[in-house]
Amino acid sequence: FSLVAGCKDGKKSPQIYEVQIPVLTTEAGTFKSPKEISLSGNIEGFKTVRLGFLVAGKIDFIAANEGQLVSKGQLLSSLDPTNYGIAKELVDIQVNQVQDEYDRLKLMHDNNSLSESDFAKISYGLQQAKAQQKLHTKNLEDTKLYSPITGVLLKKFCETGEITGVGIPLFVVSD
Repeated sequence: FSLVAGCKDGKKSPQIYEVQIPVLTTEAGTFKSPKEISLSGNIEGFKTVRLGFLVAGKIDFIAANEGQLVSKGQLLSSLDPTNYGIAKELVDIQVNQVQDEYDRLKLMHDNNSLSESDFAKISYGLQQAKAQQKLHTKNLEDTKLYSPITGVLLKKFCETGEITGVGIPLFVVSD
């Protein structure tokens, strides 16, 4: 019910009218909507990284798809390590060979049976072979690409079987 008061002129007492307004009520509650609401927009993380390999090769494994969560240190992709493994084996053999020669010539040097310049050559040769061994070990390790942050794989610019070069961005991960 509603009450309304009014006057025709300022002298008479107000007239009261009674007006009925229908009101529809329902009990409050929750319900499930059968429809999905799709929205578009851009979400940006605090840190976004573009990842590529430090060596070239053929991609033989990809661990995640776009939109998937990845953890820091998780393997994202790898290259076929065959060529890098063979190169490492060759340099390991070279290090063993030069180390053996160094050991034999060191005995001669210690007995003053070898000149300083000849001993220096084998010493430098051994240092060089060991440096090559470190390089090939690192190249073999670099055939695996790990995520430096925990986040979402936003973009994947490659597929298994593709050949990639050094430093080409293949994945975008954002936190």
